[in-house]
Amino acid sequence: MQKHNITLSSYFTLLNNHITEVANFNAVTNEFLSSATAADLYFEDVGKRIFIEMLGFNVSFSSSQKILVLIKEIAEQSKSYLDKFISYSKILDELIKFISSVENS
Repeated sequence: MQKHNITLSSYFTLLNNHITEVANFNAVTNEFLSSATAADLYFEDVGKRIFIEMLGFNVSFSSSQKILVLIKEIAEQSKSYLDKFISYSKILDELIKFISSVENS
């Protein structure tokens, strides 16, 4: 069973590394969403849409708006994914500790 403990510990380490990478990705995504670039993309298109709609044209989302909507969706999904994996990681850690304590008894 010792071999399994090493495998589980290695897996747990990889899981924690993965969680760290996803957290970093989520932070970079949120940083972009709050950046001047994102604001410029958004407000540039808002201005265009207001002008066009005031003239009575019916338009759909622009390319820039589509990009921002997708990035916001990615941010929400990566946060949800991260939260789920953090809870899985905590459960896995407790199970590994439990198995180790049972084996050592």
